[in-house]
Parts: sequence; structure tokens; C-alpha cells
Amino acid sequence: MANGFFKRTTALGASYMLGAFNDNFFKQSALLLAVGLGFESLQAYGTFLFALPFVLFSAWGGWLADRFPKKRAVIAAKTLELAAMLAGAWGILHLHWGAIMVMLFVMGGSSTLFSPALNGSIPELFPPKQVPKVNGVFKLCTTLAILLGVMLAGAALDCEGAAFARFLDPAIPFGRRLVALGVVTVAALGLCSTIFIPSRPAAAVAKHPPFPWLGAWDSLKDYARMRGDRALFLTIAADAFFYGVSSLALLEINALGLAELGFSKTLTSLLP
Repeated sequence: MANGFFKRTTALGASYMLGAFNDNFFKQSALLLAVGLGFESLQAYGTFLFALPFVLFSAWGGWLADRFPKKRAVIAAKTLELAAMLAGAWGILHLHWGAIMVMLFVMGGSSTLFSPALNGSIPELFPPKQVPKVNGVFKLCTTLAILLGVMLAGAALDCEGAAFARFLDPAIPFGRRLVALGVVTVAALGLCSTIFIPSRPAAAVAKHPPFPWLGAWDSLKDYARMRGDRALFLTIAADAFFYGVSSLALLEINALGLAELGFSKTLTSLLP
């Protein structure tokens, strides 16, 4: 029993943490590059595009997670993440901001598909008494992965790679190469980790709800219906509030560290 618990927790946790790390490692790398080159406004555009799929497509992700086996949705999301990271790596290497912005949107879309499928797997794979414990551990580990992704982004960009200088084109700094290689590698590892997630068939119901074509509007209607459960209603509101505040704070911290105080990217990424 203990071995089965450890195996399920490790597979789900690795998939979750690698995705959270990669999202924030790439996003922070792109934001630091934008500020360092004097394109501070791109920070806001990138943050907006990353968050937009969560608003537009959350209802779609939830419907797909209910309608099909959740492992399939997790694998699809991780495959999309790997494809997006390949495109994003090219954008980072060549400083193609159009590719980077599109990639941030696709990355948010991957997370929108991934989150309900993986979170919905927890009550399917663990006994009810263990669900709060698993949720708590996953939330803690995911938060650490987010912070680690933000922290390491600056260090990666500042890395000079003197030992490899004679083998590489100096037109592309080693730090950007390291970020590109890192995001693709972590995405590949995340996809591999889904192999070990146990598979469960989709819940059998007499009639599935219709597909939520209106997306964000359907999500708002669902949220309004949650007012009957005051604790859940307030928890979601608080989660959205702190997510918004933390996203905006990061933009200010990056601008403060790089543009105003003249810190290195490494030190700026440690400020959060």
C-alpha cells in the first residue's frame, strides 16, 4: 500500500512540478530579457498572454478532463508543452519576440488543459482521507517549483559558459542557449513522467453535459453557482486575487532590479 502510494504520488508530483518549474523558468527568462533590452512593455504583454488561456479555456479543460480519461488529457497537455517549448527555445535563441509571445500563450493553454486533468486525478487515485494530504503536499511542492523556476532563470541567463566559448557562435550568448536547452529538456522529462501515472477510465454518466462553447462566460456562470458553498467561493476568489497580485509584483521587481538598481539578472531573480 505504501509503495503504491509513493509511486502514484511521485508520478503525479513530478509531472506537476516539472510543468510549474518550466512555465516560470521560461516566462521569467523572457521577462528579464525584455527588461534588459529596454522593452519593459513586453513584460505586461507576456504576462497577459500567459494568463489569458486560463480565463478563456478553463471550462474547456474541465469538460475534457471529465469526458475522457484524465491521463490522456495530461499526456496531450505535456505533448503540447514540449512543442511549445521547442518553438519558445527558437524564439529565445534568436530573440524573436513574436515567437516568444505566441509561445507564452500556448504555454498557458497547455497548463489550462493540464491542471484540471491532473488535479482531478487525485481523488480518483487516492482514498478520500488522503486527498487533503496529497493536495497540500502538491501545493507546497508546486509553489517551491515556481519559485525555483523564477530564481534560476536569471542565473541561467547570466551564465557565460567560458568552457564552451570556442565551440559556439558568439552571436548567441551562452545564457540564452542554456535557457533554450533547459526548457526543452524539462518539457521532455515532464512528458516522460506521464508514463508512470496510473490510468483510470472516464467516469461513466448517463448523459454528459454539453461542451462549454462560451468558455469564459460558462466559467463565470459556474463561479456564480458556487456562492452556495461560501468557503469554496471565497477560496477561489482569494486564489485569483493573490495570483494577480504576484504576477504584477514580478513585473515591478524585474524593472526595479534591472532598470533602476542595475542588478544582475541573477540577483534580480532572487528578489521575489
